[in-house]
Amino acid sequence: MKKTIVSFALAICIMLSMSVATTAATPFSIEASSQLDQYSVLLKANGNGDMSITMTVDGVTKMIEIGVDEVFIEERNTATSSWHEFDTYYGMDDKDTFYDYDSYDYIRTIHFNGTVGKYYRVTLSVFGKNEKGIDSGWVTSITVRCK
Repeated sequence: MKKTIVSFALAICIMLSMSVATTAATPFSIEASSQLDQYSVLLKANGNGDMSITMTVDGVTKMIEIGVDEVFIEERNTATSSWHEFDTYYGMDDKDTFYDYDSYDYIRTIHFNGTVGKYYRVTLSVFGKNEKGIDSGWVTSITVRCK
């Protein structure tokens, strides 16, 4: 009888752990649209205050226009741990850097000068436009300490 109860309890625990793992993975999946397949941002500290931002936007087909509408750079206040705007780049101000035309994807790396020892993060507003319409999305980098 005890073996049956223990076996039953173990089976319930295993089933519950599988359902939790499935639920936990759901928010990290990227749902494709008729325009955007996936997009990402990589923030890297290169040394001497140089920070690089690598931006990638993948379309599902050849896009009429694809790229980044906004690059929002934030710096963390070390005393309060709050974030504040450090700099912002707008795609419409430099279309050669932030937009591609008649392309399946957009990949660029840009640089900015940070303060050594400070922490930064970057949020991108991305978009893709094809004959079926336009779609956009947001993605935020991990926090990186400037070297």
